Parts: sequence; C-alpha cells; structure tokens
Amino acid sequence: MENECFCKAYTAHYKIYEGLKKSNFDNIDKLDICIDGYFKAENDRNAKVESACNLISMFYLLLMMFKDAPSIISNPPAILIQIAKKDDNTRKIIENPDSNFENECKELLEMFEDEDFQEMLDEYKYILKKSQNWSELADYFLALQYVFNLVQNNLTPEFNRRVGTEMLNSLISVKNDYAARFMSLIREASGLKSSQIVDDKLKKCDILCL
Repeated sequence: MENECFCKAYTAHYKIYEGLKKSNFDNIDKLDICIDGYFKAENDRNAKVESACNLISMFYLLLMMFKDAPSIISNPPAILIQIAKKDDNTRKIIENPDSNFENECKELLEMFEDEDFQEMLDEYKYILKKSQNWSELADYFLALQYVFNLVQNNLTPEFNRRVGTEMLNSLISVKNDYAARFMSLIREASGLKSSQIVDDKLKKCDILCL
C-alpha cells in the first residue's frame, strides 16, 4: 500500500467489490483505474506480486462479464430485475438492449483470448505460485478458471465446472483457505449444509477479499 499507484487501484477495486456484494454497479466504471494502477505498480518489486494477484482477479471478472452478459441481458435473472427496479441505467439496458452489444462482447473476448494475453495471465499465476504468501491463491485461481469456464479447451462448460469443483475439493483437503471459503459460499447460496471438513477449516480462516 506504500506504492501510490497500487493504493489508488486497490481503493477503487475495493469499492467495486463492495458494490457488487450489494448488487450495485455504480462503481463498475472504476475498472480502468484498477487495471491501469496495477499495471504501473507491478514495476515496483515491493508491489509486483500483489499487483499480479489483483490483475488476475480483475481479468477473471471481465472475462465472466463478456462471456455471460449477452445471455443475461436477453434473459435477465431475478436478481438483475431487482437491481433494475432501483437502478435506472440497468433498467434501460434491459428494456432497450444495444443491438451491437453481443458483437462488442465477442470482440472483447477475442482480445482476452489472444495468445499474448493468455501468456501474461499464466505469468501472473506463476509469480503468485512462486510467492510464499500467495501460493495457495495461485492454486485457487487455477481451479476457478475451470469453475467459471475461462479456459480455452474443447470441453463443455459443464465438464469444466466439474473439473474445477473437483480441484477445489482437492485443495480443501490440503487446507486451502480460499477453496474452503468459496465452497462454503456456494453451498450457502444453494441452500445446502456445508461439509464438516469445510466447516472445520473455516473456523481457522481469516481471509482477505483482495
């Protein structure tokens, strides 16, 4: 946080996620501030690893948005309809979707699926994996890319999700805090009871969101 660029990006990043947790998109326009700040901060060896960590987080969020947004806008889930009742911008997007929106998302996805971009993401994961403090987070990110179907392979989204879920379960068995918290949240959202191994692990967890 002593790096000015990182601090600025992190502050914006935190506001975005605080908003998303409340189903609020007001701060989503701060994504550019986050990405620009982390890119600049990674040149500082004292902020390099954490910048890589949060860039992965940002890019995962963007990839999920571009992959799912067209179908969500055309067939909005209940939660989005609830948001639209309070947010005029969201309501306008749902009621009058841009005819070019789907094509724009495809173009952005092509940019993110570029070989150079994928190599950059892999390098960031490698940086995390080598770090003593963030190695477990690297493993968690590797599992999430399957859970959210962010990998480029010939497998179906359903199969990738199953692979990712099995990876998360394996990570829980070796006491990965991030995997344990994620699976607990998924079970809670699905109205299921958490498993004993997850509950035991969460009693010892003290996880930062970012």
